[in-house]
Amino acid sequence: MVRKNDFDPNVDDEEISQSDYADYYDEHYAEFDEQEIEREYHRKRSMFSRGRLYVNDVRTNITNTINSEIDLQKEYYADKENDVLYYQQLNRNRIFYRKLIGTVLTGGVIVGLLYLFLILLRR
Repeated sequence: MVRKNDFDPNVDDEEISQSDYADYYDEHYAEFDEQEIEREYHRKRSMFSRGRLYVNDVRTNITNTINSEIDLQKEYYADKENDVLYYQQLNRNRIFYRKLIGTVLTGGVIVGLLYLFLILLRR
């Protein structure tokens, strides 16, 4: 079968056979079944399915972003011989532990005061 390419006049006539089309179809659409394509089309048309697809898309984007950030952090901290990174991490740990102890102590004082007021109000 011979066809003329109407879109580009510089392209010569080319011959396309049925086997070329079959090879192309098998390469790109072999794993799809017509009934499966129809079911997927109907699934995508409903409102809940579109919502679920949107949520899955957002979840996938967030997961990919988090995983890329984790990979970046792993790459950054891969050099264990770097003393600067080690001391930066120690400083961050100290700050975190100070804030954690301060929060726990503040919470304990608040709970103690509330318990004290509860005892005083019962009398």
